[in-house]
Amino acid sequence: MAREGFVVYHEILKWMDSYDDAERGRLFTAMLKYSMTGEDPELRGNERFLWPAIKAKIDESKKSYENTCAKNKKNIKKRYDKVSDDTAVYDRIPDDTTVYDRIPNIPTRTGTITGTGTITETGTIRERTHAHGEYGWVKLTDEQYQRLLTDLGQEELDRCIKYVDESAQSTGNRNKWKDWNLTVRKCHRDGWGRKKQITSKADDLSDSYSMMERWANG
Repeated sequence: MAREGFVVYHEILKWMDSYDDAERGRLFTAMLKYSMTGEDPELRGNERFLWPAIKAKIDESKKSYENTCAKNKKNIKKRYDKVSDDTAVYDRIPDDTTVYDRIPNIPTRTGTITGTGTITETGTIRERTHAHGEYGWVKLTDEQYQRLLTDLGQEELDRCIKYVDESAQSTGNRNKWKDWNLTVRKCHRDGWGRKKQITSKADDLSDSYSMMERWANG
């Protein structure tokens, strides 16, 4: 979170002991403005003699805060590089992370996570997918691919992946397919592309018969 204030040390009260209320008010206002903007105030009263010491205190506090933020961000990165190599996770960690902050959209690690995966924006672990097909539209996890292979067989799985991949490429995924595992299963279940394949084979067979007939008739 952004820093919304600064540290005021008790000893400053002793430093201002001999000053009147107006001088103390101008001094405290200068402290607030300097902490917020970093600009030196224009002080003309007695408070100007005390300002350099107070300014040094504010600068020291700010430096300590920045060092703490950098250290905490580094520790968070070390923690989550054991969960995922997704650099987007680290991009979501604010530069001014403090020990009090809870980083949004990053999961709390409650157990050992095995295998490869990515962290989604909701903070859950999702298994990494791999692109299949000539154009890479069909994205399946290793587990999904193995289940499809078991259920459909290699030849039918290759056919369905090819059909879905080419269909998505030719239309720019006009159907807005997202669940590629389900789409491949629908391709198999509904026989997508089979009618065209059968028609093509029938045409080839018809051409073969025509050639044989012409050859037989001389």
